Amino acid sequence: FTVMQYGSNPLFVVPSDINGNNYQISSAEVLDSYFLKFLVTEAERALQYQIKAVVITVPAFFQESQIYTTMQAANYAGLNVLAMFHEPSAAALASNLPPVMEKRHILVYDLGGGTFDLALVETENASYDVIGSDGDAFLGGSDFDMEMCRILVDNISSQGIDVSQWNRRKISKLQEMAETAKIVLSTQEMANVDISLIDDALKDFIVSRKQFNDAIQPYIQRTLDICHRLLAQTRITLNKGDAILLVGGSSYIPLVRASLEHAFPEVPIENNVNPAEIVAQGAAWYCLDLYCSQHKI
Repeated sequence: FTVMQYGSNPLFVVPSDINGNNYQISSAEVLDSYFLKFLVTEAERALQYQIKAVVITVPAFFQESQIYTTMQAANYAGLNVLAMFHEPSAAALASNLPPVMEKRHILVYDLGGGTFDLALVETENASYDVIGSDGDAFLGGSDFDMEMCRILVDNISSQGIDVSQWNRRKISKLQEMAETAKIVLSTQEMANVDISLIDDALKDFIVSRKQFNDAIQPYIQRTLDICHRLLAQTRITLNKGDAILLVGGSSYIPLVRASLEHAFPEVPIENNVNPAEIVAQGAAWYCLDLYCSQHKI
């Protein structure tokens, strides 16, 4: 898609058919409404009943204008929004941390596909309050995919092939292979890349986890710098009674956990959660609590 400016607002020019011959011009709110409606439709198909209300989670550093825009999108989608809930609070709610009487701090480290969101949640007596947030809106899994692509291109170039001459289909396939190799290296030390699937003149090769770690280490260091910055701003020192909560698909990368363990050796990193699902689980718990409160259950 492409973006065009209309006054102070961006408009998105999106292909409306599979051949890309026709286009639709939409605002961000309208596009978002399509996505929200799609999510509800998929949930209804899976659950086999009609959804009457929703809870929407948003990043902790969302500004009022962004929250308002999201609410507009929900209205366009015809959704009954019970509440908007901060993603770090939702994650903390579903973290299954053992209950304690004293005040506890949870550093929610959310490394997703395109953004890094960080929040410090203070919990006491079953309440969860975000007392500080930070992040980088342009750091995430897409950066790691790009670095993996560079590793693959270097290997291909060593075989005498100029990737810059490839067509869009080949480039797209290369990007898919880069993402697959990244995922494999989350659980294995080596990933085999059968590049002959793109060009049968090429020989397959191995990418090591060390190669990948060396390439993405500067990005992980940036996330750690943001962690230290947030803790300095909130004047909080984490200790063994606190916790670090990993959220987002990119937090599966082993270097993420290893770097956090090195930076905060005394702070436990929770192992009993699924980073890809924990925000949704927390939102579901929050929604259930709202429902029970309204119906006095």
